[in-house]
Amino acid sequence: MLPPPSDRTTGPDSARTALAWLRRLLVCNPFFLGSAALLLFGLNRLSVDPGFLEREESKLLFNFTALEGYEILVVATALLLSRRALWYDSTLLAVLDQGLALAPFLLVTQGVMIDPVLGTVLVASASLMAVSRIWAIRRGFPRFPLPGRLLMLGAGILVLNMGLPLRLQAVVRAGMVTDWEPYNDAFWCVALPLLILSAVSLPQADRHGILPPERPWLPLLVGGLWIGATGVHGWSCAYIGKQPMTAAYLAPAAAATAWVLVMRLGDFVRVPTRRLRLAAWAIASASPFLAFGHDRLFPALAAAGAAALARQAVLHRSEGPLLRAAAGLSALAALLALPLEWIQPATGIEGRGAWILATSGFLAVIASFLRCSARSGLVAGAFIGAGVLHWNRVSDGNLALQAGLAWIAVHSLFWKDGESRGQDGVRNAVLAVWILTAWNRPPSAIPSELVVDLVAASVLVTAWSWIAWHRGWTRLLQVPATAALLAVTTPGGWIVQHGPAGLLALAGSLVLFAGGCVLAWTRGRWER
Repeated sequence: MLPPPSDRTTGPDSARTALAWLRRLLVCNPFFLGSAALLLFGLNRLSVDPGFLEREESKLLFNFTALEGYEILVVATALLLSRRALWYDSTLLAVLDQGLALAPFLLVTQGVMIDPVLGTVLVASASLMAVSRIWAIRRGFPRFPLPGRLLMLGAGILVLNMGLPLRLQAVVRAGMVTDWEPYNDAFWCVALPLLILSAVSLPQADRHGILPPERPWLPLLVGGLWIGATGVHGWSCAYIGKQPMTAAYLAPAAAATAWVLVMRLGDFVRVPTRRLRLAAWAIASASPFLAFGHDRLFPALAAAGAAALARQAVLHRSEGPLLRAAAGLSALAALLALPLEWIQPATGIEGRGAWILATSGFLAVIASFLRCSARSGLVAGAFIGAGVLHWNRVSDGNLALQAGLAWIAVHSLFWKDGESRGQDGVRNAVLAVWILTAWNRPPSAIPSELVVDLVAASVLVTAWSWIAWHRGWTRLLQVPATAALLAVTTPGGWIVQHGPAGLLALAGSLVLFAGGCVLAWTRGRWER
């Protein structure tokens, strides 16, 4: 008889597993992070506590001093631990200080709104303290990566954080709080995305170090912490300026962050796998949809994403078709989402539905150039006929039908007959229907409409001549025959009936002369 199964949840193996997880947790030293979180929570509670320091200025100065004092303690401890070669803990504290480096500017903004003089003093103090701590880490902890380009980026971020509260105070005192709207738009749509994209210029590590401060992604992390704190600062300014913050405002920053990760993926993984690259591209492609519904921001982000994806298709040829398809979809989304007040004056199209159909037709025509088949030609011809009918509403539909048929006829010259069955039959049917519709043109047709057939026939003969020159003059003889019938029976007939006899004779002379030139030029081909 088998013994009953032992309860492994309370046995020695379970105890060893719990101890192993506890050791892993302690190795990560969560106490430092918990300490910073409790500090921020405590300062927030004290700032809204009515029984603590009744005056707003006193609360502000207390919170500012406590935060700066805590950051000095963090930096001093990091330097001390680095001298003892406790690399993980010292690196963690250095990164923690960088995450808190710009936190005092949130209090500075509040101080500027309470008292301009006090706010100016706090701006200068916060800037001086931030520069001093970074200098101390760079001198006392040389293993921590703070390259020159990162410091240049930090200088720009510091200037932006210094200018935000001062500009907000000037705007509010000169007018109304809501006058902050253009500055808020410029911050979220221009300044913050440019700061994020500038992180691409940070130097890349030559090797992946073993020690914690030698991680190649640390400069990106530090820059990201500075930029993230700047975003929080901008959010607080928007709150003070009574600006509604939606997901659309975060879309430019999200798109910029996604593309930075795409371009610097090698900093996090030595050899990125195909799945990881595809996931990064997918996130970058989807990031503009945070602004979906915004009539200007979404088209701009989608168009920029299409250009970036096209660039990636050139760099990664193995994934070229997939990236080009994604770029095409992004470009299509940008076109379809263009503002109606831009579309109507430029194209005369009214309504979002009509614009979607017009864009689909344009893409169908482009696709017919890329893939010369009967299916693509018929689809593009249908869209062209619909477009002519839309823009020439006085027409009875005959002109629109002939425009579509003319496109299909010219396009059929480039079809590959061996690729699929029935394409030659489709071509002949299109030519026959074209002749029938031209003959059945209403008597009220004006000369400008009749000239369409002459132009289309000329284009058809030109295209056929180019094809025949390379592939043989006996190929597709029904095409020039159709063009001749169209020229004679539709516009040619009208010109013969209404044109002066002298001009007609001159035109005939030129036509015969052209025929003689063609005969002489091709004699070597047909005289054999």
